[in-house]
Amino acid sequence: MRSCPLAFAVLLGIFHLIQACNHWVLREEQIVPKLDSPFHMREPQNLAAFLEQIRYSEYVERSYLDLLRKREQIVEHLRFSMRFGEDLAEQAKCAMDYYMLEKRMSYLKITPEQLKRINLPDQMQLHIQKSASSMGMEPVCSDYHRLSVGPATYDHLESFRPEVLAAAFLERDTNVGMATVELTRRYAVEGLQHHPASWKFHTLSSYYWRMRGNAREALPCARLAALLAPPIFKDIPLLSLGTILFRMGRLADADLILTAAVEHAPNVAENHVVLASALAMKHDFNRSLQHFDEAERLDPSTLPRTQQVRNFISCLENLTKKTSKMYSYVKITRD
Repeated sequence: MRSCPLAFAVLLGIFHLIQACNHWVLREEQIVPKLDSPFHMREPQNLAAFLEQIRYSEYVERSYLDLLRKREQIVEHLRFSMRFGEDLAEQAKCAMDYYMLEKRMSYLKITPEQLKRINLPDQMQLHIQKSASSMGMEPVCSDYHRLSVGPATYDHLESFRPEVLAAAFLERDTNVGMATVELTRRYAVEGLQHHPASWKFHTLSSYYWRMRGNAREALPCARLAALLAPPIFKDIPLLSLGTILFRMGRLADADLILTAAVEHAPNVAENHVVLASALAMKHDFNRSLQHFDEAERLDPSTLPRTQQVRNFISCLENLTKKTSKMYSYVKITRD
């Protein structure tokens, strides 16, 4: 009779053990309870804790997967950045090409073709060689003609405000020899003395001052020439005026003046070349290419001159796109 209570106690303990464990595992070919399992609940409140643990475990797993994805994105962006960096090192040669192109861009400087377009009389040179009155004189255009106020002289542009003119700076044309500079001076001085209202000699004077790198004198000469020139020739002084403004860094006003030159003589290929070259330096590539196309259509011989600028545009456009793309990768990585 004594053994009955003991046997009952053992059975009751086993029963409680069975009730207390709801997670079993196979270990050494035996099914045994896993008491350290998170599924092992000894008390009623363990169910709520277990459910919370499941929710937290799912949250941790999602966070881990998100971190893995972000890590993969960062690695991918870094890989792209390295590749773009290598491309940029190659494409950055555009900056040097830009500098060299700007320095030797003859379209924005005096060329023999521009001098020929003025069509000076052949006997002028012989007359100058015999004249002593032009020795030591400078072609100051305002001494020979008054610069009027109004739209015809473009005095509404910001570039012609007194404070801007006072600080005007222009680099010398280094592609012109001193003999040409001296001959241009003598032509301009003698011409202004005998023909003070001739647009040709005011234009020639603007060329001379451009050769000397004197913007303060070059500008009024070009403006007077644009005022005095008949419509059929007005594009020539406008071309000089726009070029001076561009080389001064007055890009917006230069664009306006050079566009006016093209509008006055749309069939002159050189006008399109000069405007397109200025637009390229201004990074207005679409308009630049349009005017290069028109110049080449009007005069296929301009192609060797325009191709160099076209190459620069293509290089810089590609560089701009890759720079923007790399910036987006860096921004994503930073964020």
